[in-house]
Amino acid sequence: MHAPESGHDGAEPLEPSAEMRELAANAPKVPMDDPRVETRERTIQFGNNFYLLFSQLRHLEVGGERNEFYEVYLGKAEDLGDVWVKFLDDNEEFVGQIKEALAEKDQVGPLNREYVRLLKVDRSGAAADLLDEATGHPLGLMAVEYHVWDRLNPLLEEAAEKMREAGIDPEQFYG
Repeated sequence: MHAPESGHDGAEPLEPSAEMRELAANAPKVPMDDPRVETRERTIQFGNNFYLLFSQLRHLEVGGERNEFYEVYLGKAEDLGDVWVKFLDDNEEFVGQIKEALAEKDQVGPLNREYVRLLKVDRSGAAADLLDEATGHPLGLMAVEYHVWDRLNPLLEEAAEKMREAGIDPEQFYG
C-alpha cells in the first residue's frame, strides 16, 4: 500500500499551531521594501559556523550542558588559555551584544523546526506555506532569517577582527 500523496498519516497536525503562527507573525523581519523581496538573494552566515563559538558561551550561561559543539568551538577557544580569557574580559560588552543577537536567533529556531515538520507531514509544501503566510511578509520565514543574519553578521565580522587584534586566528572557528 502506498503512502498518501501528501505524506500525511494523520499522526501529526497538518497545519502550524496557533503558537507557531503567532511567533511567525510577531518575529522581527526585514522591511517590506528590502531589495531581497525582489531578488531573493540568499544571506550567507559570516564565517560559516563561527557564530557557534559565541552560541556555546551563551548556551552554558543559560544553564545548558556541554555538547558536541562545545569541543569543536568553545573548548578549542578555552584551550588558548589566557589569551582567550583576556579577549573575553577586554570585549565583555561587545560579546554581550553578540549573545543578545543569538538570543533573538534562538527565539526563531522553533519556526524553522516547525517548517521542517510541516514539510515532512505534507510533502506538497502547502502546510509549510501556511507558516510562511503567517509572517505577513512576502518573503515568509526568510524575512525572519534575513533579519537575524543582518544583525549577527556585522557583529561576527567585528568579533573576528577583534580576535585577530588579540592574537587569535578566528578562522580556526569557522568550521
